[in-house]
Amino acid sequence: MQTVWLTVMAIASALIHLRAEYLGPDWQIYVFKPLTLVFVLLIAVRAEAPASIRYKRLITLGLGLSLVGDVLLMLPVDLFLPGLIVFLMAHVVYLTAFWVESPRGRGPGWAPIPYVLYAVLVYSLLLPGLEEMTIPVFVYVIIINWMGWFALRRWWMLRQPAAGMAAVGALFFMFSDTVLALNRFLQPFEAATALVLVSYYVAQWLLARSADSGTGLRKGKTQ
Repeated sequence: MQTVWLTVMAIASALIHLRAEYLGPDWQIYVFKPLTLVFVLLIAVRAEAPASIRYKRLITLGLGLSLVGDVLLMLPVDLFLPGLIVFLMAHVVYLTAFWVESPRGRGPGWAPIPYVLYAVLVYSLLLPGLEEMTIPVFVYVIIINWMGWFALRRWWMLRQPAAGMAAVGALFFMFSDTVLALNRFLQPFEAATALVLVSYYVAQWLLARSADSGTGLRKGKTQ
């Protein structure tokens, strides 16, 4: 029941934030953007019976870093690079969670290929407009695709529904960051804000729920 109410409050806060991005006032952005992620973060924090405390802590840490990144990116000064670094740290934490809470093994050999192709495509589109951000964005693209692959690999080996939620959440995160980057470095478009925010909040909610649903590696699991 706590998760349901936190989800309802997160949705309400996200809708107010989204409206404010297009219509104002700005103070609603400053309040409801971080507040939305606070509600999502609490879903992971208040997980009652996770299969792995370590997984829960790592997902919670990733959400906390994302909250810091949100604050940096919403301020009325250009802190894109610091925000990028903080979100990069969050993806490393998520990646670590998916790695340490998986059975040992390689997973399907074909699965990394779509992620590699996607990374090459996105980076190729962004490259002409990156300038001094060429290296930071290159590292970021590598890490977020690596994170997405580890999430898929973990679901493939565990075949648990909540592990699937984490894998889908990683895909939503990749989509959100891709739209954000295309809007900033390639061609701005009006729908970008809505696409970025909706996919971002869905991604973080799914990752939080993967901790709340107890998706860690259970003792004796050898798939």
